[in-house]
Amino acid sequence: MKLISWIRPKSPKLLQLTDAPRRRCRHLPSSLASALPTTAKQTRYLLAVVVVTLLALGFMFELSSLVTSAVDSSRRGPEPIITETTLRIVDYLQRPEACRRHADRTFAVVVVTSHPGNRVQRDTWRENSPAKELADIGLRRVFLLGRINPKQTGYLQANQTSIDDEIELHGDIVQGDFQEAYKNLTLKHLMGLHWAATNCPGASYVIKMDDDIAVDFYQLATRLHTRRPTNSLLGLLQLQLDVVRNPGSKWFVPDDEYSAGTYPNFLSGWAYAASMDAVKDIVSLTTNVNHTFFWIDDVLVTGILAEELGIKRESLTSYYSVYKKPVAARQHAEKAPRATSAAAGRRFQKRGEGRDIRPPMFAQTPRKGDS
Repeated sequence: MKLISWIRPKSPKLLQLTDAPRRRCRHLPSSLASALPTTAKQTRYLLAVVVVTLLALGFMFELSSLVTSAVDSSRRGPEPIITETTLRIVDYLQRPEACRRHADRTFAVVVVTSHPGNRVQRDTWRENSPAKELADIGLRRVFLLGRINPKQTGYLQANQTSIDDEIELHGDIVQGDFQEAYKNLTLKHLMGLHWAATNCPGASYVIKMDDDIAVDFYQLATRLHTRRPTNSLLGLLQLQLDVVRNPGSKWFVPDDEYSAGTYPNFLSGWAYAASMDAVKDIVSLTTNVNHTFFWIDDVLVTGILAEELGIKRESLTSYYSVYKKPVAARQHAEKAPRATSAAAGRRFQKRGEGRDIRPPMFAQTPRKGDS
């Protein structure tokens, strides 16, 4: 090994001194008595050699450990952003009190998964579905963000000052104390449910959605008003979906993260509605029980946790559409009157033929990496 030859003494005399105790060490401990020197001078001399040898060997071992550690560290790469092994409810950096003033008039809470750099999407929603008009049909909306992550790629970046200014202006952002990362979406999802359950406990539903889809809130509110909100999730139902084992896929999951070959039935996370009692059960489970973390948030929340809790999952598949081109919110759904959500539903019915010509309740354009 080059490292050893580099620190060995070059002097033949010194080599002889250092080799002597090493040769003797081969016979220890059986010949310990015969190997010991007999005179005081020899003893002192040998002790000095042993000390020098031990120091050299110690230095050698320490240096070898450092080199090995450095090599292992370079192979490991950077520490992962997410280090979770069990679920937890995150702390808040910012949270509004959207339901405090009109708690008795809040029918549903809308929690929108967003990213700090997606200011355009949030402003588009605020313009096309203003908070006041949503309040008229009993909806309260907040956007969910994590902590700024300047190293994250693939997104527009924002600084905390701009987020603070946005919060001051609109008061509709819930920001969690966790780093923005794709594999932290589970934390963001659960944060939204926790905030809704603790700040708007009297609401009948929580509507969870992403900021890059179009949702007809008026039609959705009409639909939800016609049913009893008990122990259920409603959305785009995914049945017996296979676990992706292809390392090149965005949703690759190795065996050690999820051993089963298929997921339990779950709802697509880009838009679904949940009765408040189901939300409270999910929040209670993740708050009080050390549950295993899983980074695909819709599989975990609406699949694994819902199945453990016996929560019903109902299909609204016929109300979903995927478009090849972006869909503007105003093009997607006709503006509803300010009266009631029921009037909004009637407005989309074509009389005479008895045919329902309503646009889809939920619409999305294909995302990068979806396959």
